[in-house]
Amino acid sequence: MLRRDFTINGLFYDAQNNQIIDYVGGYEDIHKKTLKTIGVAEARFYQDPVRMLRLIKFQARIGFAIDDEALRALFKCKLEITKSAHARLLEEVLRMLESKSATIFFLLMSEYGLLEYLFPPVDAFLKSSHKDKLLALLHEVDEVQKEKKLGRSTLMSVLAWPLLDEALKESFPKESAAPHLGSILQQVTSVMNTLLADFMHMPKKMRAFMRFILMTQLRLTPLTKRKLMRGKTAHDEAFPRALELCMLRGAFDSAASAAYHEWKDKVPENPTIHREKRGRLRSRRRR
Repeated sequence: MLRRDFTINGLFYDAQNNQIIDYVGGYEDIHKKTLKTIGVAEARFYQDPVRMLRLIKFQARIGFAIDDEALRALFKCKLEITKSAHARLLEEVLRMLESKSATIFFLLMSEYGLLEYLFPPVDAFLKSSHKDKLLALLHEVDEVQKEKKLGRSTLMSVLAWPLLDEALKESFPKESAAPHLGSILQQVTSVMNTLLADFMHMPKKMRAFMRFILMTQLRLTPLTKRKLMRGKTAHDEAFPRALELCMLRGAFDSAASAAYHEWKDKVPENPTIHREKRGRLRSRRRR
């Protein structure tokens, strides 16, 4: 019990006697709406820096205030977050993107100084004049997740899309010639490498899905009037995820909304099976 992270997480329930067992003052902290570590906060964060993410997660989800000692330790130990296992960091970030509290979580991460170590480009974006674009997407994620679960590759693409959108507008102004898809792919790769390079090793399949999702946005809503979307793209395994991001964008972008409604009914029931059937047909032709 004493190895748990926060007092509100250190309660036990005795079902036989119908009573709560509390050795750490967690019951009182719940009533005070206070987040407090079990033991010395600084030592607990040095032992396991991911506890700092969990602390912010609790604040984002339930709105409790952070105890003064824990808050001082958070600011003092924040650099330690870079020493955590990449897989654990990725999992915690993904869980918060799924939590219906992603908007406030990322704002708190930026406020407390952890986001600059985990996602420097996202932190810089939230501190720029363009921050409303990312906040609008995160807000839409929180709203949609109340009804349905979004794919994890979609959720990570939500962090990348506003960065890519701004980069493309700078590189390819409206008055310039239509960019080649190869040039767009370079921009997508550059944004992804910048976003993901510093602290996490994302699984190859998720990274490939992200690249497809972002590239497909530029096919669904091209920078020019030239039509780039082809029917065969809809049969890709990752296309439903690309449509999810398009749907999220559609909440505040009329072009994305129109593209989503045009293509949402053209997705095969099982793109993976469709792809496998195409592969078998190609094999037969080669014979």
